[in-house]
Amino acid sequence: MLIRRAVAALTVTAATAPLLTGCDRIIWGAEGAHVIATTEHLITAGQAGDYDDIACEDTVANFGTRADWEGLSAGEPEQYSGDYFREQAALDPSWHINLELIGRDAVTGVSFPGDVFWRDTSDGLCVTDIVWSTVM
Repeated sequence: MLIRRAVAALTVTAATAPLLTGCDRIIWGAEGAHVIATTEHLITAGQAGDYDDIACEDTVANFGTRADWEGLSAGEPEQYSGDYFREQAALDPSWHINLELIGRDAVTGVSFPGDVFWRDTSDGLCVTDIVWSTVM
């Protein structure tokens, strides 16, 4: 009985996985979902230390080290408005997204990439800045 439940749970999870990706599209729209997906790609690239295809040519971003990207997940995307993070306005960002520290221990004093600023270009999104956060 327990084995059947486990198999049923795996089957439901596998069957609904494509729908979960679709949820981002429903909640955030096509552009917001694209920002989330691109941010997840950034996190993977950060873990590999490979930012060349993601960074804007004039980026001021501090990408840190590979270890800094461990345990991060894309948060909620917003079109950049300048109401917050006014220092980034001169960098002409199109989008802002927070990163969530979920996969590693959140120890007081730990710094991590907390907010990413994306610029929408003819070649796609590129990182114009990263604001670091510190666990309090």
